[in-house]
Amino acid sequence: MNQKEAQDIDQELFNEYCYSGEQLIELAGYSCAVAIAKCYPVEKMTKDNAAVLVCCGPGNNGGDGLVCARHLKLFCVVSDLITPGVIV
Repeated sequence: MNQKEAQDIDQELFNEYCYSGEQLIELAGYSCAVAIAKCYPVEKMTKDNAAVLVCCGPGNNGGDGLVCARHLKLFCVVSDLITPGVIV
């Protein structure tokens, strides 16, 4: 999916299905966490390879990252969070 297709889907969810921005951020963050958990299952992590680093900026993608980190924690994946220039 390219950027235009993603923007079109966002607009459709806003306009036709009345999703809020917060709901879209929650869905995006959750989807990222699920994808990461599938690629890096907890049971396959080792002592030397046991964490995921989530870097979040101040924009909407940063919000997606914060939600992703929260879900990773709920999935028992150890995640470190970096938010340069952002007060959390």
